[in-house]
Amino acid sequence: MILIKGITGFFYPGIDDLPAIDNTLFKQLCYNLANFHKGQVIVFEEPDFSRNFYHSQIQFHDQSIHLFLHVVYPFVAVSRYYEYPFMKDFIDIPQVNKFFEPSFRVLPAKDLNELVRIENGRVMNKNDLHPNDLREILYWQPEIIGHIIYNYFD
Repeated sequence: MILIKGITGFFYPGIDDLPAIDNTLFKQLCYNLANFHKGQVIVFEEPDFSRNFYHSQIQFHDQSIHLFLHVVYPFVAVSRYYEYPFMKDFIDIPQVNKFFEPSFRVLPAKDLNELVRIENGRVMNKNDLHPNDLREILYWQPEIIGHIIYNYFD
């Protein structure tokens, strides 16, 4: 399950037991991946007041990929396309998994691209969301699960 308490990146009373992520390791692994495949990290961005994820863009010979690390959970995602405020077309690249696991969990594209189902003020996708996460989701109305996990909710 990936829709768990705190997944929207908001901190609130009673949710102080969230894990700490190792963003330094994430950055190092991005550079290792780029170097190993003769690519180059051309962007590395940290979360800010509205973005709840780290973002790295790696340019290879004929393509680039975008890697995202959640600000709270050690969840990594991959996309070929990223434009504010959303990344699109989450993808699976087995080589990325080899570099980031087991330190991080690389989320499958099928889970990230799953449509968000909301009925009667409830998220129907399998979840263990905190009521505050649910409030944010109902307000922002993200289309896919990946947009809940990696978001610009402010």
